[in-house]
Amino acid sequence: ESKNRSQSQTNFDHSNQKREMEQISHEDTAYLKMTIKNLMLELDEAKKLLEEAKAEQDLAQREKEQTQTSFAELLLEKERTISENEKKMADMQRASYMLREQFNQLQSDLENERREKERTSNLLTERCRKIKQELDTAKLVTEEAVKNL
Repeated sequence: ESKNRSQSQTNFDHSNQKREMEQISHEDTAYLKMTIKNLMLELDEAKKLLEEAKAEQDLAQREKEQTQTSFAELLLEKERTISENEKKMADMQRASYMLREQFNQLQSDLENERREKERTSNLLTERCRKIKQELDTAKLVTEEAVKNL
């Protein structure tokens, strides 16, 4: 009976360890997925801003063609708009690069975490195998002792 209780406790402990590992893995994966999703949303926003800058540049070009104002004034306005748009585009490219770097780091972190969890799982499996082996040996010793009584 004591042996059965011990075996039941061991099975219960292993089941709890497995459940805890699955819970941790699920939470970490959910967190990383949410972070990646947020980064993708930020990247989409950066793309929208870039499109807006391009639209503003196109509008400046159309206004130049539609109006008959001074060529010099239009040229100055266009140059200003282009300069601003180039700054915006450079900012968006930097933001895109930073987001790509963060995304790559998150992918790397996720892979490292997966490997670590796999290693931990393997260690736990080996530990369980050794405990089972010890329990089997103890069972044989106990059975032999009972026979000898």
